[in-house]
Amino acid sequence: MMTGEEIPVLAVQMPSDPSVGRFYVALLSALGAPIRPRVPRLADLEQLVLRLCHACEVRMLVIDELHNVLSGRGDRQHSSTQALSLTSTQGSAIT
Repeated sequence: MMTGEEIPVLAVQMPSDPSVGRFYVALLSALGAPIRPRVPRLADLEQLVLRLCHACEVRMLVIDELHNVLSGRGDRQHSSTQALSLTSTQGSAIT
């Protein structure tokens, strides 16, 4: 990702074994952000995704294979839907 690059529509594929962390890593990868080998805290990943989406002026998030969220355990389904809700209401007004 280059500084100042605009990505008005960001497309990402929901991981087949969905978790909030894997979803955020997929978003970072789609944004072209380098992924560090250490495992960052979930809150750090969340804030990084929101900052980069805002910086890249992301306005729409297209998620392929969204039905994968339903294949996870109940607690993972809840966490994943909360993450989707957060990314759609925070930062750069992703819809």
